[in-house]
Amino acid sequence: ILCTELVNGELHSYDHETIGLPLVESFMKRLTSEKALIGYVMNLSELHMKPNMMAECGSGEKSFMKLYDRSVCPEDLLLLAKADHLGRKKTEADRETLAAGYAETEKTLQAMLTLYRRRMAEPYLMGRDLVEAGVKPGPGFTEALTYAHKLRLAGLSKEDQLRQTLGYIRREGKHG
Repeated sequence: ILCTELVNGELHSYDHETIGLPLVESFMKRLTSEKALIGYVMNLSELHMKPNMMAECGSGEKSFMKLYDRSVCPEDLLLLAKADHLGRKKTEADRETLAAGYAETEKTLQAMLTLYRRRMAEPYLMGRDLVEAGVKPGPGFTEALTYAHKLRLAGLSKEDQLRQTLGYIRREGKHG
């Protein structure tokens, strides 16, 4: 109701994934005080439209890596995105047609998730690596680690992450 409208005889809920977040949060807080559960539901609610939209418009690897990294549980996000897609039609025949047509989207989403999981399993740059390389913790240290994490998402090796992050630190002039 917050964002549902009739367009050319069809119901649409444009931007419901963001407009509805306060309602989702309010509902969750009535159900539980468990912050982790509320955060989980809020995260999936906000992101659930993105996987299918990204697959349909041919988004690149970088976009998928960022999306999966933002998700508290990428596997659950993909299940929710699929359920949302398949729940659009009213008849069983409509759902079967949607399911058959979803196979390629699902293949793309799973391939990107496999790549994300592989990258997250690889060795990566940590704070202690920067300290060992002579970087003193201080202002900008977290920013440098955030930069290194972006390099990790891009698929760079730990050694390349270190080399590029040290260059980033020198350019930014935030560490000694």
